[in-house]
This record gives sequence, C-alpha cells and structure tokens, in this order.
Amino acid sequence: MNKQYKITTIGTPNIEKMSTAEQKSFYSTLLSLMTEYFRNDAEAKSTNAPDCSENANDINSG
Repeated sequence: MNKQYKITTIGTPNIEKMSTAEQKSFYSTLLSLMTEYFRNDAEAKSTNAPDCSENANDINSG
C-alpha cells in the first residue's frame, strides 16, 4: 500500500514561526507517518522472510 502526500507551501516555511500547538501537531504528524512507514516496511520484510523454524540439521527449533 503506497501513500502519496502532496504538500504545497507558500513562501518559505519556518517552523519557528508556528505556534506551539502547530509545532506539536507538525512533529506528531511527522513522527506518526515515519512510524507507520517503518512498521509497514518491517511487516513486509518479515512476511517475505524465509521460514527459519528448522535449522541446518533439520531439527525443529520452535
């Protein structure tokens, strides 16, 4: 599932000029999106991982 976000800015963005509430919202949204991205990436990698329940001696380690 790919998500695309379009961001349009007018002028030069300056986070320091945002209110405290706007800064909190900006950073919490950014953190949430990064967390979601890496969680989905980790899930995709674990889904594609080989089954390691048996070791090289064909002994079930699970």
